[in-house]
Amino acid sequence: MERIWRQAKSLARMDQLQSRRPVVVFIFLVSSLLLWAIGNRIAQEIEYELGLGKVSHDRVHACVVAMMADITRLLSQQPDELKAYLRPRIDMLMREGRHPNPSQPRRVTEVVEVIQGEMKYLPKAA
Repeated sequence: MERIWRQAKSLARMDQLQSRRPVVVFIFLVSSLLLWAIGNRIAQEIEYELGLGKVSHDRVHACVVAMMADITRLLSQQPDELKAYLRPRIDMLMREGRHPNPSQPRRVTEVVEVIQGEMKYLPKAA
């Protein structure tokens, strides 16, 4: 939960918003949530390829944020060129999305293994 909250706050960048109009604030927040959802989905796909705990969601989100202006422009002006734009960026996301410290002491895989081990005892305790 804390990671999701931190990512959402950093993507929304409400401190950068200079408008007080409710419509502008709403569009800004919704687009930030959409950006977070897209980045999260991409990170999940990379995790499927590389393995659990080997992907930095923060790095994937940073790459997606950097690409969003180009993606938005292509979608609005040249939607046929979007696939050609995205194809080389998939390799970049796979490379840049790797966790910078995969041997971190509290890796996600270790947490999942502990939870699975504890789940064996739940039916007996119930």
